Amino acid sequence: MTHPEFEAEASFIKAAYARLEDSKNQAKAMMDEVMDIGRGGTYQARTERDVIVRSALQRMEQLEIGDQALCFGRVDFNADSDQFAGLSFHLGRVAVTAYDSEPMIVDWRAPVAEPFYRATGKDPMGLRLRRHFDCEGPRLLGIEDEVLSGSGLSADGDEDLVAPSVSGAGALFAAIRKPRTAWMRDIVSTIQSEQDRIIRHPLPGLLVVQGGPGTGKTAVALHRAAYLLYTHKWRFETQGILVVGPNVSFLRYIERVLPSLGETGVELATIETVAGFGAAKRLDSLEISAIKGDIRMVRFIAGAVRTRQRPLKRSVEIPFGSKYLILTPEVTRQAVNLARRRGGTHNSRRRLVEQFLAKSLVVSYLDDGPFVRNRTEQDNVFAISAGSETFETDNTTGANDVELMAEVTASLRRSVHFQRAVERVWPRLSPLQLLGDLYSHKPLFELAARGVLSEFETELLFEYVSTYRNDEVPRWSREDLALLDEARLLLGPVDKSEDDPPSYAHMVIDEAQDLSDMQARMLGRRCQSGSMTVLGDVAQAIGPFANRGWEQIVENLNGGKPFKKVELTVNYRTPSEAMKVASSVLVRYAPQLPPPSSLRSSGYPVELVSTEPEKLEAIVAARVKEELRLIEPGTVGVVLPAWLRGPVSLALTDLMAERGRVAVHDPESVKGLEFDSVIVVEPDRLLPDSDRAIRALFVALTRTTSRLTIVSTADLPSWLILEDS
Repeated sequence: MTHPEFEAEASFIKAAYARLEDSKNQAKAMMDEVMDIGRGGTYQARTERDVIVRSALQRMEQLEIGDQALCFGRVDFNADSDQFAGLSFHLGRVAVTAYDSEPMIVDWRAPVAEPFYRATGKDPMGLRLRRHFDCEGPRLLGIEDEVLSGSGLSADGDEDLVAPSVSGAGALFAAIRKPRTAWMRDIVSTIQSEQDRIIRHPLPGLLVVQGGPGTGKTAVALHRAAYLLYTHKWRFETQGILVVGPNVSFLRYIERVLPSLGETGVELATIETVAGFGAAKRLDSLEISAIKGDIRMVRFIAGAVRTRQRPLKRSVEIPFGSKYLILTPEVTRQAVNLARRRGGTHNSRRRLVEQFLAKSLVVSYLDDGPFVRNRTEQDNVFAISAGSETFETDNTTGANDVELMAEVTASLRRSVHFQRAVERVWPRLSPLQLLGDLYSHKPLFELAARGVLSEFETELLFEYVSTYRNDEVPRWSREDLALLDEARLLLGPVDKSEDDPPSYAHMVIDEAQDLSDMQARMLGRRCQSGSMTVLGDVAQAIGPFANRGWEQIVENLNGGKPFKKVELTVNYRTPSEAMKVASSVLVRYAPQLPPPSSLRSSGYPVELVSTEPEKLEAIVAARVKEELRLIEPGTVGVVLPAWLRGPVSLALTDLMAERGRVAVHDPESVKGLEFDSVIVVEPDRLLPDSDRAIRALFVALTRTTSRLTIVSTADLPSWLILEDS
């Protein structure tokens, strides 16, 4: 039966779209109007033009919603509501105003929209009615109403529902059933109460969001970023928001969410791009990663820098004019001790060392002090090649003549020989030089590791990193990048042209359960305010630091300060059939962690396909082809061990050309992704060691929104529950 207000709402939504287009055209016209002011205009006119153009472009970006629905809901307040008595508001992705400046569509982030996501029968928050629209662009397809009262909701449920009731069940399940694409969709029209509390959580401090598979934590974090930009607009004008994901595949998957919400000013990055030393091109073993990522490496890098601040072991003669200046170990020791007592980075303190040594030598030079030796005839050949200036001095006044002192000091500091001597005492170092030298010279490495690493760890790590010498250009691992960033903190820029790493007002860190201590420190330095949203699931940790709680994970992000932790409990993505199998895996390694409640059943049992090793690629290819037919036009994800990725991808070459409908991932690259159908290949061998392999299996089994197939060449363990699933 047609809803009694269907025609009226359909007309309103079309009018809102027309007004949206008008707003776009107005912004474009404003930009076109000032573009004629070219180089011939005044400086002020050109400046005003640039401001108008930037504002117009920003407004056009905000209003560009693509093929997403503009309006998705309406709230009607009771006549006795405190603030909005008897008023109704249509809600959407962006605000749209009528020609008389009255609101037509209210931005979903505005305070008046909060009851749309939070109101319940027990606490209606002043609402009489909550209405959900199903739209395809400007065309209204359906309306779902929830009448709120003290006794509950009058909205119908859903036959698939297997968890506690949710708001807007019809709209929610319609969104869940939509086929997946290569990009994540926003959830602005179906945000649930527990998700909205996180999205609208106050800005300051560190917020940890623990969420199991399918709980929507990534979508919640992105919507939180959009909400913060809307609510604290002025705060983010100079320092923005950074979203850090686990890998490039993940960033591609989420890259369209924020633009669909009218926000384009958020930066997306991986650990590699945050570090700023290029992409990681080496994969460390689990054992090596565990050492490099440990917090002890802070002391290791500090020790490596300190060992490069070294007094001379024997005197060095520096040719200068008609004399030799003698740089002794004692003078260089005094210079090093002085510089170490001062604050600042290593490279910035080199100037102190240079000044101290130059002053000591120049005073001796002008007053015939102990650090001077006259040249002999034997030295003349060298003296000619040295080509230094000669300064005539009166021994009684030389060092007291300020102008002469300054002139001689400047000349000495220009001397190549003097600079070489200073370089031996306190060299200018880049992070790449420091780590490259460490990995190439065992004495340096052992000095830095003394008292930090065990003898076994020192030998193991140096034996591994010494192979870097075989590279023409060193290929760094992800763990190395965090060490390079730690070195950059201590060393400082080599010259003034280098920029400091950017700092952000807020940071969103997804899949944080696998951060190493050193990676966490690196990210923490990019957010001096300490305002962060940190997301993850400790049950899905597959790295070398898997057995940790959130206290340990975030300790190095915010320096051990207190933080707020919230939990998402409802699994919107993974159907109960797949979650039952995944739960039998979870209980094997983390029985204390309850799996999130699946919201629905898909109706498709989990299937097992057994095969022989030589037929594996062909069987997987055949299964992918069948799944593509069954879930048309959805997506298929194949999750397998890294060593199988090449052969299986080759077997799927033709199928993978189908407009991004097929993707092949190992456990590391599949983090945070979801597919309509998932095929898990060799489930007991996803990672080399058994402890991490079982965790990776839990991750792989929970990527599906509908169908799940397991392909194996070995018998599955008896505890993996597949029957009656």
